[in-house]
Amino acid sequence: MPWCPKCKNEYVPGITECSDCNVELVESLEDTPSFESSAKEGSNFLHAANSPMYTKASERKEEYSSSYTAFVFLFLLCTILVVLSEFKKIPLFEDHVLPLQYTIILSCIAVVSLILAYYARKKSRHLLLEAQEEELKLSDLIFEFQTRDDIPQVDSFLSAEEQFFLQNEWILSTLHSTHPDYSESYCDYAAEQLYNHLFDEKE
Repeated sequence: MPWCPKCKNEYVPGITECSDCNVELVESLEDTPSFESSAKEGSNFLHAANSPMYTKASERKEEYSSSYTAFVFLFLLCTILVVLSEFKKIPLFEDHVLPLQYTIILSCIAVVSLILAYYARKKSRHLLLEAQEEELKLSDLIFEFQTRDDIPQVDSFLSAEEQFFLQNEWILSTLHSTHPDYSESYCDYAAEQLYNHLFDEKE
């Protein structure tokens, strides 16, 4: 007797398609994947989505580069104000000179800004190297997965969401088993990139 693999309704012989789900009937439900397991895998994926987001080294580098620019600007601004005060070129104050306490505060801000700018620049250069290593690491992962012979082929009667959950779950489980040293957040990030290269490009 034919069965619908989705709603599990039984049909009389001769019927080939479920009238409710519009999917092809099968002879036995034992030969079809469990939709309960699909839902469970979907739940696992949603749980992973709630884990801390992975921030790429290139994105962190851009943040430090922006901080470096801001600190340099602040240093230059404070320095210019102090210099103008020394030459009595600030018309907003009496005798065109900044009060002593303002001069001291601006000088301190300038020094702190210069120190922070140095730190941000140093960190930015370090993250540039880390970003290059990260790109190489991801390229190796993509090549590793593309050459595997156990890439799952999901049934066409599954919805796009169910196919995505199954394929993404396979990527995550493979990552966890072959690279147990990878953090959960990096596995989530790598799984997204791997899915795009393994499955999205085929569609």
